[in-house]
Amino acid sequence: MGFFIKAPRGTRDILLHDSYMWDFVLKTMEDQAKLFGFTRVRTPVFECEELYVGSSGAGSDVVSKEMYTFLDKSGRRLALRPEGTAGVARAVIQDGALSRYPLPLKVFYIMPCYRYEKPQNCRYREFTQFGVEVFGSDSCMADTETMMLAFSIFRELCLAEKTVLKINSVGCSRCREGYISAIKGYFSKKFSYLCDDCTTRLRSNPMRILDCKVDTCKGIVKGAPSILDFICEDCADHFYGVKDCLNAVGIDYVVDPSVVRGLDYYTGVVFELDYRSSSGTFVTICGGGRYDTLLEKLGGGMTPALGFGIGVDRLLVSLEDSEIDIKKAPGPDIFFAYTDRQCAAFCLSLVKELRLRKICAQLDVKGDRSVSAQIKYAAKKGARFFSVVGGNELSDGKLILKNMKTSQSFTLDIGDDFCDNVLNLLKRSDSIASL
Repeated sequence: MGFFIKAPRGTRDILLHDSYMWDFVLKTMEDQAKLFGFTRVRTPVFECEELYVGSSGAGSDVVSKEMYTFLDKSGRRLALRPEGTAGVARAVIQDGALSRYPLPLKVFYIMPCYRYEKPQNCRYREFTQFGVEVFGSDSCMADTETMMLAFSIFRELCLAEKTVLKINSVGCSRCREGYISAIKGYFSKKFSYLCDDCTTRLRSNPMRILDCKVDTCKGIVKGAPSILDFICEDCADHFYGVKDCLNAVGIDYVVDPSVVRGLDYYTGVVFELDYRSSSGTFVTICGGGRYDTLLEKLGGGMTPALGFGIGVDRLLVSLEDSEIDIKKAPGPDIFFAYTDRQCAAFCLSLVKELRLRKICAQLDVKGDRSVSAQIKYAAKKGARFFSVVGGNELSDGKLILKNMKTSQSFTLDIGDDFCDNVLNLLKRSDSIASL
């Protein structure tokens, strides 16, 4: 007997009904993104390590503590993708997409990401991120439409009423100088109360203290100066423009100066969508904002850009917390039970033809069940109709299709019109069910 190997810590398997829920949620997000004019892109699961060091910042938690890095067989330093934006920005630059396609360029992605952090509720070392990026627009309308897309996804999943949109501006390099000086002075007076990481951040990048998750530091941050008192005229004008647009489309929001995001590349307007759980606590499911200088840092031209990411794992936990009713995976449209090998071969030919018509037809491939056991199996699979195929049915040239819910029977001729007749029967059944 072999030894049992478990999945690595911080990962999980997604099976059966959970997989159907994932497919449902991911399709909802994909459909909404396409509705807003976004096109899907795919990038490698690993990149050169310096891509993330250059984008997120060497001192960020993502780079300094959480990133999976390794040497390949040629001695190159590579990293598993910790987030989606940097890789997509790199791909856009490398492909020359900004000169090849009309601007703004609007893309979305669904990808696994990896961070080495303590596994806990809603947080895994392998997690799935849905994200969108917009390249080539500095208009406040682009910010607003991006938030509208995020809000639209939450509305489609019946979470909008329990979601709070928080917005802020982290300013640009010009207005940050005065702000950094102000918070340095403030946090220096609280130095003895800061966590070890924040004492280091005070010297290297004081703004990272604002995003610290340690409770004592979070309490200190509440009394810190607000960056909104320091932003320049251009940043203020853009921020107020976003607020005006959100007001125009009827999306409620809260201005929250504590929203700064955790990566160095953010500039200007940033936002989060927080879900209010049944226990009353808030969980950030979506976060994003502008990163107008990122593409230039990565070797491209100066290109205004923005986007957001949604943690799919957290989103699914929020759906469960809200007790949103996602239907179970649909069963086969029709299931064929057979009495012997010859009839089984005939059933295989039937399901082949029906599947060509996009009808979900199945049969028992275990091969050793009795007819009654096959029918029980069909019921467990949630089949809508079943039919028993035996010698008499083949000699008569007729099959009886029985509705598993109503027990109503329908007799169909086995011939050229059989598939069409099955399709019509399924359509009639759908019409009756919708009444």
